[in-house]
Amino acid sequence: MKISNFHPALKLFCSYILAIVFALIFTFWFSKFYEKVFNPPAFRYGLFYDRNQELIIGGFIFAYILFLPLFVYLFINKKRILFWLIGILIPFLFLLRSGLKELMWFAIFTIAGFLLGWLIKFTHKKLKKS
Repeated sequence: MKISNFHPALKLFCSYILAIVFALIFTFWFSKFYEKVFNPPAFRYGLFYDRNQELIIGGFIFAYILFLPLFVYLFINKKRILFWLIGILIPFLFLLRSGLKELMWFAIFTIAGFLLGWLIKFTHKKLKKS
């Protein structure tokens, strides 16, 4: 059964779930990236009890920010931006309080996710034709 035959709500749900699953799988690597780029302090502050909690949450959010536009672009054909905005609202609000550096990486990961999705679809179409 092709995914293009699924109901749009099911495709949207699948793209959100896949983004969460892939974000959980890749949290470790994105946490390492988060640590190198942002270097959070080791003592307790804000929402987090210790540095490890912030690294895990930050890594998960950045992984989710990359994978959500990727899967939305792959599975949703119409109103991609609207469905992406719905799924990205909570992580965006979380990063909004952080600062300009986090928002810059938010934009970079989002653009990278959309570009990866476009590249996968483009490659699939070219391979399908030949």
